[in-house]
Amino acid sequence: MKSAPLNRIASLNFAIVVCLVGGCNETRVNKFEDKNDGVLNELIMKGWLPLWIPDDAKDILEKHNVDTNAGAFSFHTQTAFDKTIKQYCETESNPDKPREKVSSFSDQVLSTSQVYKCDRFLIVYRDNQVFGWTTGQ
Repeated sequence: MKSAPLNRIASLNFAIVVCLVGGCNETRVNKFEDKNDGVLNELIMKGWLPLWIPDDAKDILEKHNVDTNAGAFSFHTQTAFDKTIKQYCETESNPDKPREKVSSFSDQVLSTSQVYKCDRFLIVYRDNQVFGWTTGQ
């Protein structure tokens, strides 16, 4: 019966090798109904979400990879977001493509929309929805 501990050790060693060879990407996904969630503020303070998310933001989706520092987010807003863009952002003509994406963000949205650089975030604003990402660099 001494083989049980050896099997556990072999399994643990195998898991470590898989993690080292294949990479241990830890991706976290967070969903919020609105901006009033305390966890959302924590993600803003950690830099996964921007400070300028409007107060009326709804259906906030955030996804980030703790290993690569790449992240993505989206939310809906009725706020005139053009003012936010003018205050915090500049036009980005050659943006890095997202390494992480939220479910509703597609390459078509990226290819048919103006991209803005807002501090460390790249964003697209379309049809009252904001899509954003960081490349982890």
